[in-house]
Amino acid sequence: MILEGWPVLSLPARVFAFGCDCWQLVKPLRAVTPSLTLAMGALFEPAKRAEPSAFLLGAGAAALIYFAVSAFNDVVDAREDAVNDPGRPVVSGRLSSSMALGIAALLALAGVGLSFAVNPVLGLIALASLGLGLFYCLWAKRNLVSYFTLGLTHHALPFLAGAALAGGPSLASLLVAGYLYATITPIIAIKDLKDAAGDLAAGLRTLPAVAGQETASRLVAVGVLFAPLTFWIPGLLLGLSLSFLLAYLAAGLLRAAYAVELWRVPQRERVAQANHGLRALSWCETAAWALG
Repeated sequence: MILEGWPVLSLPARVFAFGCDCWQLVKPLRAVTPSLTLAMGALFEPAKRAEPSAFLLGAGAAALIYFAVSAFNDVVDAREDAVNDPGRPVVSGRLSSSMALGIAALLALAGVGLSFAVNPVLGLIALASLGLGLFYCLWAKRNLVSYFTLGLTHHALPFLAGAALAGGPSLASLLVAGYLYATITPIIAIKDLKDAAGDLAAGLRTLPAVAGQETASRLVAVGVLFAPLTFWIPGLLLGLSLSFLLAYLAAGLLRAAYAVELWRVPQRERVAQANHGLRALSWCETAAWALG
């Protein structure tokens, strides 16, 4: 808990404590994944017309959007945080709900405005990211659609935002964003395989809570194995080199090994290993798209 009782402190200490609470409110480390994906999108885009200043402004705008959604989510989750994480700024009373919403609104306006100032396409992507983020906080996070929403907000849309900063998105960038989305969405569901009982108790309609542990694990295994293939053939038709796509087929063999493990309904420790391994593989694949 960060400096509780800061209203009785000196002004500098109060300012510092307020800054710490705002830092905790927006969860800046959660913006690392989409920020790296944005950079990869800019590196991949064939047009490659990203000015350094425009790239920095665009990346900053994207971060502001994620900060806004995180602040809004803290208000929405106040009741659950009272049980699971009572040290959060809103539920602990260090920041009022109205103040947190005000911070979220300012961050959202700044992020969207800056995005449109940099690039109209980037502005539209920022609006989509913000809308999907709010949709996730208000409804999607408690339902099966959460996996598809997170796949868009944390992976596909940031990649397209990076491509927009580099003069795109081109058809090739759209393909890679689709591949990334198809690859990562089943992986997002893996983390819930070890928390089915807790999700049921909390009223969350995650995949294991709805389908049961065994069925959910096997559905994820099928998704991990086959979902990426939906963009392999279109990539070949669009003229990406056969050798490049064959490298992805090799990566698919590693993916298949994890899929077999998930099909066997592994224990919690093995679930965590599969989660980390598949995410690392997805990152390596995305980096290969960006740098190849």
